[in-house]
Amino acid sequence: MFRKTTICWLTALTLVVVAGGAILSLAAPAAIATSPNGNKGLVIYVPAHGEIIHVEASSMEPTQVVSNVGTPTPVPAQTQTQTSSGWWGYCCTGDHSTHNTGSVPLQSPWGPPPITANSSAIEQYLFNQINHDRAIRGLYLYSWNSTLANGARLHSWNMSHCGFSHSCPDGDSANGCMRITYEFPNNNDCGECISSTLGDGTLANEEAKIGSIQEGMVNEPDSPSSWHRIHLTSQTLHSVGVGVYVSPSGWVYSTEDMVA
Repeated sequence: MFRKTTICWLTALTLVVVAGGAILSLAAPAAIATSPNGNKGLVIYVPAHGEIIHVEASSMEPTQVVSNVGTPTPVPAQTQTQTSSGWWGYCCTGDHSTHNTGSVPLQSPWGPPPITANSSAIEQYLFNQINHDRAIRGLYLYSWNSTLANGARLHSWNMSHCGFSHSCPDGDSANGCMRITYEFPNNNDCGECISSTLGDGTLANEEAKIGSIQEGMVNEPDSPSSWHRIHLTSQTLHSVGVGVYVSPSGWVYSTEDMVA
């Protein structure tokens, strides 16, 4: 009898404690805070479990997602990734030992690339961003190369017609940086990054979106397959040319060509 009564009392006490914990959880204090990615939301402390839960605000903008597309073979297939803000493609080729075995001239089936209202400003913005990202990592700065920039500008213009690709129609072939090698036959290394995003026609918005993609590329995981990061933080490449085309519909196409 004593043992059964004790068990009943212990069971009741346990239910009270559990219920009390639930009430404390529901009554937990909340505060507005900013998460590491800059989004504001509610921070709720749950005493029953000793946890802090961060609830993001439902109106926050989607963040960039940098995906890793496999480990490249010496001649990797061209790949591309889509995010909420745009596209970016993998640079050139993983094995540069065969990059200068051939070359292809720049092609302009749609004529010369036009200089749009915001394209020159975005080119300068991206060039500054590339060197800023290098400087904070203790790396030397890339020098601007007008020949590379002209080729990059033409490639961005071509992409607006024939699609997002390194070989559209004047870019890499299966052998590597053949368009860049045509411009610089004796180069020792090369690289290319491309991106595309839809802006709202204002320079600030276009720079913010293309800049977000740029940060996604340079902050890829430090691995042998992260070719954007490898080229943007290279210690063999020295010169870069950036070419941008902004279409009437608001699409921003960017090409960054690098050479040593």
